[in-house]
Amino acid sequence: MNKQRSKQLNQKPGPCTVRECDETETGRFVAYVDEKDDTYDVYVSLDPEKKVTGYSCDCRNKKPCIHINALVKYVTNTISKKTRKPVLKNKAAEEQRDEYILQHLIDLEEWERASERLWDMYEHSKAPIEKLRRLQQLKSVATQSGKVPAISKVLTLLVHQSYNLDDLMLLQKYIDPEQWNELKKQLIADAITSLHKDPVKFRFAFQLFEAEKYYEGMLSILHNTYSYEFIEPAVRSLAAFDPGGFLRQMSGIR
Repeated sequence: MNKQRSKQLNQKPGPCTVRECDETETGRFVAYVDEKDDTYDVYVSLDPEKKVTGYSCDCRNKKPCIHINALVKYVTNTISKKTRKPVLKNKAAEEQRDEYILQHLIDLEEWERASERLWDMYEHSKAPIEKLRRLQQLKSVATQSGKVPAISKVLTLLVHQSYNLDDLMLLQKYIDPEQWNELKKQLIADAITSLHKDPVKFRFAFQLFEAEKYYEGMLSILHNTYSYEFIEPAVRSLAAFDPGGFLRQMSGIR
C-alpha cells in the first residue's frame, strides 16, 4: 500500500458507526459500517504494526472510503490484543505450557513414590535400632555397681516399655549366675505380689517361670512368703497361664 492510500485512510471517518466487528483470521477484520440509513460490509487487513495491507467495501467507491476508514479507526483504537482470538503461535504456547505442567505432575508422582519407599526403608530399619537402644538400657540397669539390678527398674523397662522375654534372656550374659538366679526369684516374687493389681506384670513373670522350668523356685516363694489364703486364689488365677497344671499339682491345690 502506498503513502497516498495510508494518508487517505487516516482521514476522519465521518458520521459512521461500526458494529459486529470480528477478526476472522489474524489481522483480518470484518464488520458492518452504518452511514445514516445505509449499511455496508467492510473488511480491512492490518499487519502487526497496525498498517493497512488490504481492504474492501461494497459501497463500490474505488478510493478508500469513509466506511473503510471508520473500520480502521475502530480496530486500531478499540480492539486490543487481549480481545483477539488465539492465533496459532499462542495455541502452540498453551500446548507447551500444558506439556510442562504434565511433566512436573509426573515428576511429583515419582517423587511421592520414592518418598514412600524411603519411609518404608526407615520404618524397617528403625525396629532393630530401637531394640538395640532398649537392650542398652537394660544392660545399664543390670550392671549397676555390679549388684543385683533394682527389680522396680527392670520391671519398668521390661513391662511398661513392651520388652519381651527374649530381651531379658539376652541380659543373662551380663550377669553372673548367682545374681541371675536371684534376679529371677525377685522378678517372680514381685510379680506375685502384683497379681491382682498388674496382671501384665504377672503374665511376664510367669512366662519367665515357664521358660526356665522354675517350678520349685516359684512354689518356694509361694509357700515361704505368703499364707495359704493368698496362695490358693493366686495359683487358681494361674489357670490361663498354666495349661499344664504344674503349679496346682505341685502346690497340692486342686
